[in-house]
Amino acid sequence: MAKMQIEPELITVARAAELLSCSRAKIYDLHRAGVLELRKIGYRSTRVSKDSVDRIVTDPALLKCRPLKPPPIAGDTPRRLRLREAAEYIGISEDTLYRLRANGEGPPFIKIGQILLYDTRDIDAWLATKREIHRSISSLPIKDAR
Repeated sequence: MAKMQIEPELITVARAAELLSCSRAKIYDLHRAGVLELRKIGYRSTRVSKDSVDRIVTDPALLKCRPLKPPPIAGDTPRRLRLREAAEYIGISEDTLYRLRANGEGPPFIKIGQILLYDTRDIDAWLATKREIHRSISSLPIKDAR
């Protein structure tokens, strides 16, 4: 008589990321590291073994999850940012950056297919050209109105 195998409980990648408080990309990183068990259940459908998630929940040292946001830029390390990240880097909304680009007034960008990338060095140089020095009204010479 053949032994029946019990199928492990499977959860979505998004649910596993939620349970582990990390990104979905980190789930795939953990799989490549051999920490999580993933199963393909169809074309473009992947599930995570609930047992392997539970193992990480009980031993958080296995996770060593990096923060979801990229680390701050240190020194002159160039990076390429997508529209959302570039807008956040500059301190404006995505819509404003999109409008500036459409009007030809924004920072230089790289277009690969439909993807827009902004180099941090280009953004910094563009911001430097936008710097204005305001003088207070009291420092301006006063014209005699006589």
